Amino acid sequence: MLPKVIYAVVFASLSFKGASQNANRYLKCVRNSDVSGLAKDFNNSIQLSTPGKDGFYSKSQAKNIISYFFNNHSPTRVKIADKGQSSNGGQFVELRTCTNRGEFDISIFYKVSDSESKIHEIKIQK
Repeated sequence: MLPKVIYAVVFASLSFKGASQNANRYLKCVRNSDVSGLAKDFNNSIQLSTPGKDGFYSKSQAKNIISYFFNNHSPTRVKIADKGQSSNGGQFVELRTCTNRGEFDISIFYKVSDSESKIHEIKIQK
């Protein structure tokens, strides 16, 4: 019984470590307005919600929309407000972002499979 418990604890901590690594990577991308770094993980179709845009977009469309946002809202301070996993294997990170034009919450929802992270949704809200 004990080995199964140890295995479960180790597996859970490794899963959380992976979630934490992705969360930190996304934090750095947002802090540096590195849209290309984020776009590497975009799913083929991504749900995107920004001030003025809301819908499903292709990778290239989403990249253009996020670039437009960062060109007009340059981050000055970014911190992780929350991060975690859902029961269906999805993961998220919520970033509190101060920009030259106000504060925004940026939520990034992604899934990791075969050690590859795919962003499925990004919400940017004032």
